[in-house]
Amino acid sequence: MSIVSRTFPLGRLLAAAFALSLALAMPGIVAASSGADAEASIEDTKEDWQSEYRGLLINKARVQRNLEAARTSYSKSRRRNYPRGAAREQFLIDAATAEKELVELDREIDQFKTKSRRVGILPGWFFEVEEGPLDAPQPAAPAEEDPQDREGRNPLYLDSE
Repeated sequence: MSIVSRTFPLGRLLAAAFALSLALAMPGIVAASSGADAEASIEDTKEDWQSEYRGLLINKARVQRNLEAARTSYSKSRRRNYPRGAAREQFLIDAATAEKELVELDREIDQFKTKSRRVGILPGWFFEVEEGPLDAPQPAAPAEEDPQDREGRNPLYLDSE
């Protein structure tokens, strides 16, 4: 029994020494692997915040384009007196709706920036998005008129070439 009692403290001492050496070596191992992970994590975070901000800016650009289109359409309808009635009033309704959406989006962008500041996001990340091109989807442009396709038109009003 005396042999077991003498070796047991030695085994415990060896286990403690091994645990201590492992604990001292782990920060170096963790630091080496976490440096690349932290950089990748920061890039992922940056991309997430920038993509969300880009989406807000694209929505704002779309609403502004719709607002201008509604105002232009209403202005044109007043000059040519077509469309009339409810169809013309729809342009005003669309413009008012777009104005409300624009105010809401501005408030949402302000809240987004405030939230990002609280979390600790760098404002330069958003400046990068603002300076870059916004790939806002554009509506299809009207097709160019083919000069050969003039069938059925009054020749008095055709441009002579």
